[in-house]
Amino acid sequence: MNILPIVFAFMFIFSFLTLGFIQEHAHSILSEKSFKSFYDTSRIASNAVAQKLYKRIKTQPPPPNPSEQSAAPVKSVTSQKKYRSLRELFPPLDKSKFNLTALFELQTEPKNHPLYEICASLLHVLYEESLFKHTKHEDLEYDLLNAMLKTYRTKGTIKTLSDLYPDAPHLQSIFYKMLKGTNQYDVSSKHGIAPLEDFFILDKTPSIHFSFASACLLKAVFGEKIALKILNEEKKKYETEGKKISLTKEELTVLLANDPLRASLVLELDQHIDFSKKSPKRVLLSQKDKSSGLVVKKGI
Repeated sequence: MNILPIVFAFMFIFSFLTLGFIQEHAHSILSEKSFKSFYDTSRIASNAVAQKLYKRIKTQPPPPNPSEQSAAPVKSVTSQKKYRSLRELFPPLDKSKFNLTALFELQTEPKNHPLYEICASLLHVLYEESLFKHTKHEDLEYDLLNAMLKTYRTKGTIKTLSDLYPDAPHLQSIFYKMLKGTNQYDVSSKHGIAPLEDFFILDKTPSIHFSFASACLLKAVFGEKIALKILNEEKKKYETEGKKISLTKEELTVLLANDPLRASLVLELDQHIDFSKKSPKRVLLSQKDKSSGLVVKKGI
């Protein structure tokens, strides 16, 4: 009797069992690392929230010490920490987002208002590379926006972005991915999927707060070239004045002097674009684990 087939059969069985055990062990290690990363990052984020709340408590500052004041080195503007625009804060400020309510509540046909094209353009900037280009449908940003408008008119009351879920089958899976997003993303490097809540909001405020609008929203309103000019001008202001200050309405008008179409757009937006520089309070803080890239957000 030839026992070689039996031996080979047992070898194959043991090989598959061993491979299964190795894979299971690898998954177990990965899960353990993920849980540890989450709890460690969550703890750091909670401590940051507590520290932020503690700093908000108003106390009398200690009296200045003349000797220490004279000995303190004078810091130049150039020696300050690396510049980071208020438009790039993470989690994003509510004022950096596009307010959908103003578009939904227009008394005129939304498609004839500049807010409609700005919203569609923002959807294109955020999701063209990560979601739209992988489908067979064209102009998905307009299909999604029209579907959201239809849902709003049908329901009447919309409290959260998830309430805007479309009826069209070919849009449902895409909207779900947009709604959830990924834990890690970078629109500029086309990495991951941006969650809707990081760029859109439902609120009773102007659609656009220019002083805090995200870089993506600036691109949707003014185009990529002018958006970059705005960001560069604000960085120059920081380097000379040492303060994170956005362009004023007058400075923006000068910047748009050679682009009458965009200049007229600012006038046409009227009450839907706000130039106030009053900084909003942070309502969320986040921490990122450098090893895994996991991001944890905590409410303040």
